[in-house]
Amino acid sequence: MYPGAPERIPGWALDDERIAYPCWEKTRKLGIKNLCVHKGLPLGFFTEEYCHPKDVEKAARDFPDLNFIIYHSALHLGPLMAREGREKAAAEPQWIPWCSDLFAIKKRNPKLTNIYLELGSTFAQLHLNPKMLTHFFGQALALFGADHILWGTDCLWSGSPQPVITSLRTFKMDAEIASKYRYPDLTDADKNLIFGLNAARLYGIDPKARRKALQYDHVAELKREYEVDPRPESTAYGWVWVDDAEGRRIMAGVKG
Repeated sequence: MYPGAPERIPGWALDDERIAYPCWEKTRKLGIKNLCVHKGLPLGFFTEEYCHPKDVEKAARDFPDLNFIIYHSALHLGPLMAREGREKAAAEPQWIPWCSDLFAIKKRNPKLTNIYLELGSTFAQLHLNPKMLTHFFGQALALFGADHILWGTDCLWSGSPQPVITSLRTFKMDAEIASKYRYPDLTDADKNLIFGLNAARLYGIDPKARRKALQYDHVAELKREYEVDPRPESTAYGWVWVDDAEGRRIMAGVKG
């Protein structure tokens, strides 16, 4: 769901009792428990106000039987692009724009267990700054737990997900930062949860049973090929902005 809908459509809040709550009541009746919500990344055509996670708190409290899966973990990169934001990040290392607001909700509501963090685009951006990524994971693990973090890449927009998959597999928390702030470690077992076991649990999937039922496992075949030849595949798939025949700016898929 995109509460911060394009500007030509009014945005809406998760805790709006007139607009959103009837929807949540309907999902209950339909047996739908997982609500995937875009927060953060207020792209130019989104309404920024409704991309902020401030409306998650009341909605999650009022509907404890529904899971609010917050896509992008509410990350907003914009403030880090400005000098003031960079200065604040230097002075307050734990501050991560809008993620910190989501973390604050959990601090105020430690018994609230139905908010989940999704990493699409967020990990791809933060892994370029290992210290900030350590602060992100340190706070996420301490507040939400490894069982409340879900993998995502958004690599539809940027190409193959393999580089970020490899990056998380090999990522180590900055030991000095982790020690100073008493962050829990990000273990291989945690990474397995993040990469898929958490999502499987939320969606009621038994990975072992599903794997046994497969007559042909293409992923396992790819894994065997990788073990024989681990050289990375350089082909990239993504999107670029181009002008169409009428001069309009549109997105086009590319392979290169």
